[in-house]
Amino acid sequence: MTIKILTIALIIASQAIAYEFQFKPFFLQIKDSNGQTMAEALSRVYYGKIRVDAKKGRCYFFQPQYKANDIEYEIDHCTLDYNQIKIYSEADRLNGIELKGSIWIQGNSYRTRTLGGEWSRWQDSQMFSSSIWRPRTGLNYRKENGKFIFELGDNLKKIHDSPNPPQPQGSNTQTLRTNQKVQPPKGYIDIRASGSGKNAYYEEVR
Repeated sequence: MTIKILTIALIIASQAIAYEFQFKPFFLQIKDSNGQTMAEALSRVYYGKIRVDAKKGRCYFFQPQYKANDIEYEIDHCTLDYNQIKIYSEADRLNGIELKGSIWIQGNSYRTRTLGGEWSRWQDSQMFSSSIWRPRTGLNYRKENGKFIFELGDNLKKIHDSPNPPQPQGSNTQTLRTNQKVQPPKGYIDIRASGSGKNAYYEEVR
């Protein structure tokens, strides 16, 4: 009996270690009118933009360069963070805006390399992390009339999770409305609540 309990404990521990990309409970607590959490909606927004290596707890994306090879970013201890605007105008109320703010993916350190090149030295990004990462991976969000609306930042529109991907039709769309539960494509990054319910993780489903 003791051996079985220990085995189960080790399995649980290994699963907890495997999914390192954690974020605040806010993303699981806020839901749209269909009961979809903001975390679920964001998993579709960031699909194809940023790849998560769950075992390492690192994120990767490619930054296109004009007439040059893409630059790949590797972010260590990547997390999803946000801010929420506390003051709302009368116009916001009339427009049905319940909350709004910014969301971005950040990390403690990062390094870069040109496609096929050598990695740079690690650079610290813990100090003023939001000012470093919000322009690179950020978007504005709002919950309006029970629906989530995400407006991608200029850089987030450009980055991708693999080098030089084909551009689908309609890729210039700047605003995403994710009020409907849609079956995600194969290979997207799913978001599940952890056993404690206090954190969550990205799990890559293939």
